[in-house]
Amino acid sequence: HLLRQLRNCYSVLEINDNRVSSYHNQYLDTPEMALYHDHHNGKLNRYKVRRRRYLDTNTEFLEVKLKNNKKRTIKSRIKLLGEETEYAQCAHFIDKKIQVNTNNLNLGNLDVSQQGGYKRIALANEAQAERLTLDFDLWYQDSRGNNNVKLPGFFIAELKQNKKSKRSPFYQMMSANNIFPTSFSKYCIGCALLYNSSIKSNRFKAVLSQIEKLNRIDQTSFLKSN
Repeated sequence: HLLRQLRNCYSVLEINDNRVSSYHNQYLDTPEMALYHDHHNGKLNRYKVRRRRYLDTNTEFLEVKLKNNKKRTIKSRIKLLGEETEYAQCAHFIDKKIQVNTNNLNLGNLDVSQQGGYKRIALANEAQAERLTLDFDLWYQDSRGNNNVKLPGFFIAELKQNKKSKRSPFYQMMSANNIFPTSFSKYCIGCALLYNSSIKSNRFKAVLSQIEKLNRIDQTSFLKSN
């Protein structure tokens, strides 16, 4: 119903006659989950590190995302080709992009903390230079591929603009339907669902409560994560 209202304002990304793309992520963190806790504690200049595979094109990237003290997200990435020198390339990239003294981060003390995926519909409004991504069918697993958590009952809509504006057709439509923005980190929510018996998650309780109220959630998986 909502997508039909956007038809005249946005075009949909289509690759090989496919309008739904599939993603697989592996997030890296320290054994103490330092990157997760930086986010949970609201630390400025915090990082996320992930390997992202685009399943439809079989391409993979290593990405470092910085949320700086101006609340701006800066993403850097390199393409992974499975070459013998890949580890050294990744180590150099991480050392270059993470400006630290931040928890002494380097590839040597990072490991897979969670993996997961989702499907995405990507829309573009060229008139206002904005993009809209709609992510759904989220799923998470721990680092060993166990403790499956599935979140099938909702979409995550993210509006990406060069300059924030409430004149966006999508923003106005959401407001008219009493749907308002909220913060949602796929990585942090995944950690909270998978490891909430061993890590603090107070900062994300409101979002976790909203997720729990969605009747279409896989209740077996959700309760198992607890």
